[in-house]
Amino acid sequence: MNYKQRFSKIKHFMFDMDGVLTNGRVLLESNQKQSRELNVKDAYAIHVSLHSGFTVHVISGGFSEPVKLYLESLGVRVFMNIRDKLDCVKKIETQFNINPTETLYMGDDGPDIPVLQHVGCATCPNDAGIDTKSAVHYISPFNGGFGCVRDVIEQVCKSQNAWKLINW
Repeated sequence: MNYKQRFSKIKHFMFDMDGVLTNGRVLLESNQKQSRELNVKDAYAIHVSLHSGFTVHVISGGFSEPVKLYLESLGVRVFMNIRDKLDCVKKIETQFNINPTETLYMGDDGPDIPVLQHVGCATCPNDAGIDTKSAVHYISPFNGGFGCVRDVIEQVCKSQNAWKLINW
């Protein structure tokens, strides 16, 4: 089955945070706080997908309170400080009655590979690690933090006639 056929079956999106929703850079400030950047185009696509009936989850080994609060304000279910992402995904599937074959996951590095091997549609940003790239069905032409999330969401929604231009 090619990636476009897989896109047509998706009902749930799951994303890693650092290196997918963000560019993977963590800015360390003098007051020991950390800063990350999110792409507004990715956020818009998340907003559209949620209004089109998809669910969106973010699963991260890292932690950022501002990112968590922002994503939750959009309606995203956020899980941070996760050491075993596959275990977390399986718990989410049980809790929310999610079929893994209807799930798209996007990850960028080694800890994401078990989840990528578990879901129905495995994707990664263009700048993902080599091992990650070999474990996916689709590699976005966009880097992490620079539109890769928008890319997969828009393609999935369009494959299902669910891409709607909406206001924030």
